[in-house]
Amino acid sequence: MFIAHRRPTDFLLRDRELLEIKCNAFVRLLFKEGIITEILMRPMLETKLKFRESPLPLPKRNLVEQKTANCLRTRLLSLLDIDSLFTLDRLDASVISTLDLDTQIAVTREMTKFQDPKWIKAKNLNGPRMLEKGDPEKIIYSFTLYEKTAQGNLLRVQADNYNQPFNLNNGSKLDLGSTAKLRTLIHYLEIVAELHERYHGLNKKELSQLKPAPADKISQWAISYLMHTGDKTIGSMLNSALDKKYSASPYDAFFTGGGIHRFSNFNKKDNQRTMSVKIAFRRSVNLVFIRLMRDIVNYHIFQGDSFSYDVLRNANHPKRKEYLGRFVEYESAQFIHKFYMKYSSNPQQKKLPLLHDAVRPSLYRLAALYRFVFPDMSQDDYQERLQNQLSDIQLKKSEINRLYFKYNPQKRSLSDFADIIGIHPLELWLAAYLYHHPNADYEEVYQKSKSARLEAYGWLFRTFRKSKQDKRIRIIFEQDAFNSIHKAWQRLGYPFKKLVPSYATAIGSSADRPEALAEIMGIIINEGIHKPAYLIQEITFASDTPYETYFVRKSGKEKRVLRSEIALIIKKALFTVVEKGTAKRVYHSFFNDEGTRLPVGGKTGTGDNQHKKLDPNGMVISSKVINRTATFAFIIGDRFFGNITAYVPGPQAGEYSFTSSLPVALLKNLAVHLKGILNTSGMS
Repeated sequence: MFIAHRRPTDFLLRDRELLEIKCNAFVRLLFKEGIITEILMRPMLETKLKFRESPLPLPKRNLVEQKTANCLRTRLLSLLDIDSLFTLDRLDASVISTLDLDTQIAVTREMTKFQDPKWIKAKNLNGPRMLEKGDPEKIIYSFTLYEKTAQGNLLRVQADNYNQPFNLNNGSKLDLGSTAKLRTLIHYLEIVAELHERYHGLNKKELSQLKPAPADKISQWAISYLMHTGDKTIGSMLNSALDKKYSASPYDAFFTGGGIHRFSNFNKKDNQRTMSVKIAFRRSVNLVFIRLMRDIVNYHIFQGDSFSYDVLRNANHPKRKEYLGRFVEYESAQFIHKFYMKYSSNPQQKKLPLLHDAVRPSLYRLAALYRFVFPDMSQDDYQERLQNQLSDIQLKKSEINRLYFKYNPQKRSLSDFADIIGIHPLELWLAAYLYHHPNADYEEVYQKSKSARLEAYGWLFRTFRKSKQDKRIRIIFEQDAFNSIHKAWQRLGYPFKKLVPSYATAIGSSADRPEALAEIMGIIINEGIHKPAYLIQEITFASDTPYETYFVRKSGKEKRVLRSEIALIIKKALFTVVEKGTAKRVYHSFFNDEGTRLPVGGKTGTGDNQHKKLDPNGMVISSKVINRTATFAFIIGDRFFGNITAYVPGPQAGEYSFTSSLPVALLKNLAVHLKGILNTSGMS
């Protein structure tokens, strides 16, 4: 083998006899130098090499048990700026991590039981809102635990039961449901704090002269509060903001995200109630947070000045044309992409039949269609095409000639043709363009469609119905508002590049990531300070050699990203979710060595992710199941925080009915395995 490894392809595959000759030559050399005796040499020369014709079977790997090592290896890739695990595995390096190995092993082993029906039944996890239906073996679970220390947030446990390399905790984009209410609530309190800073120094007369836009309910509330309170401290105002009440009624329709939407509460008993933001957070009531998000959006639209309000009030405002232009760019791009996907994948001879399918057949519609698609067509060709398409009708030449001149493309606009044919003008334009340019890519089509897009929306600039323009300007205002909200969410660790511009973002439509939820829990437990998270403590290269090199992690920079007053109020609200709200099951689960209960707080979330089609009134026409998630982002005591998530991908998710009650119950079952690390005195 020592000889063969120098030229493995030649010696082991192409010319095995050459390897035999080489080996015998070295055996004789060993005898000549007195290293081996003749008694040993002769049987060695007589022994023929044996070659295995098939590789040894690879041992079956349990990726669940390897997740700890894989987690470390993945982090090392970025730390060492190495581009492949192949290269990493060839380094002589040893690593000391922050993971608590005993707890990691115990939690990993316990999580493998989560898929065992007998274990589930024994732990009473087969009841309503948990695992009363669906195959438990198909559920993927992820668990993360961090410890707050003076050096930073140290990752103590990261485990899952998924026997694949994918890491659900930090490699996913999931609808985590009502956990979005936590981000929404924090931003609401940030707005209140901003208004406090802006107005708390004004006297009653100065406050009374402030006239926020009628739709800016948060500014109106803040001004009224400061006018009538005797306690203008930030803490008092923030607590009072949590007592602001909203209706939980699901019977209203909301214009958001470019259309009409309706929302429902998880608990139907809440439908008739009006409640404070504080109670709605504890009980996770959807409609309160939809209305709260509406107020947040309106704050960002109308805050501080009357510019946006004036644009909507004044039909002649010079900025209206600019906002209408932005709307045309936004919506027309969506239509162009939709129609491009419909027509581009079909060969040229199938593009016109597709267009025919989109048009109700009639002489006048087809006559207009062919004049638009083939503007240079001769009258004879025009008659032949129409006659072939309407073979059951004998067309008169005089009628054909009349239609030929009536639908002259130089005398009619794109919108005229679209109205006559009964089709969206951009679909008509795009189908015709792709018919004549079948190899055009999307970028070319989009660039060439500019004049068609402007022409298709010409009516919007000419309309005398101001309300139609207002609706579309409002859509652009809402998008700008969500850009501002997104910046605030990103500052607190939101992991994605944009938010869905819809009130539904308050209840999870913009998705999240378990790791990001753990990060925001870390900010809260650190009283508004973002501390870096660590997995690697030390790395030693080439140990016990002259080249030994030793690295110790440097502490990263801390940064305040949230006011301490807000962090403390949010932390208290999280504890009430466990004490009186949706996570009560885990209230009496964690204790220290003296038997004193460790306080637990957190936010639950259930994501029943479906692709829904709505009618113009916001009612669901059809739906398709995408996946199902349930999560609990938690704080334990004053040092530990993390996240536990259950996830079922694909249409099979429709077979399950579990909610966030499941991860809460599973965290309770993990309590005994976490007791050791929770009762340590703060490892570093």
